[in-house]
Amino acid sequence: MSTPTGLSTERLEVANLGSALPRVLERRERKAELAISKRARGLAARSCSICASKLTIVRFDLPIFVKSIADELAAGERQMAVRLSASLTTALEALDASELASLPEPAPSGDDVADVLAAALVEFACLRRGAEVPFWCRSGKREADPWWFALDNPRLRPLILSETPPSLAVRGVFISERSLASV
Repeated sequence: MSTPTGLSTERLEVANLGSALPRVLERRERKAELAISKRARGLAARSCSICASKLTIVRFDLPIFVKSIADELAAGERQMAVRLSASLTTALEALDASELASLPEPAPSGDDVADVLAAALVEFACLRRGAEVPFWCRSGKREADPWWFALDNPRLRPLILSETPPSLAVRGVFISERSLASV
C-alpha cells in the first residue's frame, strides 16, 4: 500500500520513528543478544586506532587494556574480561619482538587478576614470538590468590586446567588457549 507521499507504509513507519530509531535498534540488539558492552566499545575507541584498508593496529596501549579488564572483573563480567583478554592477545601478537620485549609495566589496575593476566599474556606472546620476556612480567607478586578460572563451572575445571597455556597456569589464572584466540 502506498501513501500520498509515495512511501510504502513500512517506509513511512520507519521514517516516522525519527529520533526514536536508535532506541528501537538498541532494543532489538538487546533482544537478539547482540549488544556489545559499552566498555568494550570504549576500549576499542581508546586503546587502538584501526586502519580500515589493512586492519592493522596503529597504536597499542597496554594500561588501557588492563584497566578495561579490571573494570569488567569488578562488574562481575567474567566472560567480557575473557574476550578483552583475547583482544589483548591479538594486539600483542601484532607487535614485533622488540616492541614486546620493551613493553613498560602498566600501573596496578586495582584488580590482582587483571594485573596477573597482563603479565601472563605479555609473557605468552613473547614466548610465542621468541622474544625476550620483560623483567616486570617475572618480578613481584604475579600470582592470583585464590586461583581464577575463566568459567565458573567446577565441572569444566579439569578441561580448563589442561588447556591453559603455562604462562597463565603458573600464575593461577586459567583460560583455555582457544578462548584467547580472537576471530
